[in-house]
Amino acid sequence: MQMQKDPRNVNYYLIVYLILYLCLSFTGQNLFSEKLLSNIVQFLPVVLGILYLMITRQPLLSSVQIRRFHPLTVPCVILFTLCLWPLLSLINLFSMLFSENLIQHTVTGTVSSNGPVYALAVLALIPAIVEEFTFRGIIYGQYRCNRPIKAIFLSALCFGLMHMNFNQFCYAFIIGIFFALIVEASGSLIPSMLMHFTFNAISVLLVYAQQAISGSITETESTQITLSDFFDILQVYLPLTAAGCLLAFFLFYMIAKLNHRDREITSWHNLHAYQMRPNKKLTNLWFYCFVIICLIICMLMELLL
Repeated sequence: MQMQKDPRNVNYYLIVYLILYLCLSFTGQNLFSEKLLSNIVQFLPVVLGILYLMITRQPLLSSVQIRRFHPLTVPCVILFTLCLWPLLSLINLFSMLFSENLIQHTVTGTVSSNGPVYALAVLALIPAIVEEFTFRGIIYGQYRCNRPIKAIFLSALCFGLMHMNFNQFCYAFIIGIFFALIVEASGSLIPSMLMHFTFNAISVLLVYAQQAISGSITETESTQITLSDFFDILQVYLPLTAAGCLLAFFLFYMIAKLNHRDREITSWHNLHAYQMRPNKKLTNLWFYCFVIICLIICMLMELLL
């Protein structure tokens, strides 16, 4: 029997995941080997998510929206991601005005040490499955009562904060919104996994392409930029960003149309009808504890690194 779902219950999952993640990050090396610890931390949210659904007696596949979708959704999602790349790159560059780009070191080091196939698996495929299951499957799936817009922003906020540094928070928050929109447009979690994989894979392949051209791995971009550099880059990126966002808008509605979700999406434009939907409270004390802890860690990361 399925229990009546209170969307705020997922905040218990959120805070437990955060606490266990921090405990493992700080003390796990004393209990496990480095490889085992890495695997435990990586798959921890999936295990906790399955346990959460079992405890609350919710069916796994339908709760996280593992459903069929139109085959043409696949190329549309890939094009959608490519169209948004200039926008997300611009946001990343903006964040580098005040925060160091930490992920670039990880991508470069992984490609250099292990090659592109391993890097695609570790940095693109596994994160796409695990993080989408966690933030769009479990968290967004529970938050989405009858007002999806609020759920989209809250789940994106959690996704951005869980990266625990301000550089990644900026673009993770924005792309988290688009991931949830793709779930809405397709009616399935799988296209958002594909989008997540495509986004991460582009970063890996760009580093590998630079290696192939130059014969060695060097940093593809500096870890921080100046305001003058940003405005110089802005002149190039702004037209690309505008054109990409316009095309992405049409692709989004094409995906919704293919999957017969266009009426649901367009109903959001009717403010009166949208406000007439049930509006369950989504936040509680544990949600705010999660936000405060993540913000403190973000600030510590900026001060200590």
